[in-house]
Amino acid sequence: MTPEIIPEDHFLFKRIPPIHWVFEEDRLSSAAFRTSALVQCVNWEKYSSEQHTLEGFPSNTGLLKIQAKIPIERDLEVKHVPVEDIADPTKNNPAHSEILGSNLNKDSHCKNLSRNSIVLKKPTQGLLSN
Repeated sequence: MTPEIIPEDHFLFKRIPPIHWVFEEDRLSSAAFRTSALVQCVNWEKYSSEQHTLEGFPSNTGLLKIQAKIPIERDLEVKHVPVEDIADPTKNNPAHSEILGSNLNKDSHCKNLSRNSIVLKKPTQGLLSN
């Protein structure tokens, strides 16, 4: 699959593990967008769904969506990077995309991304089944 340009008005799905939810305050932590790799993996709504994005992850995993223009306005790149595994087609993910940039971990960026995210499913405490 050939990578495409993600329009700014499209949404990206991002999984949220319980560690990135502040249960005492019932809110998303800005740490959800912090990463040592300076890349956040997301699924592009054009090729995915809420169910597809959560498939294969523990049932206590949360989900959010964020409009592509939010990171772009912060000089971050939003890139479509479809995964194709010829050896194991079950690992293919045409929706795989990335939010990346050398300043992704800036506190102001992480806070802005978390504030502008729409929580679709809150994570729950405790490990549950897949």
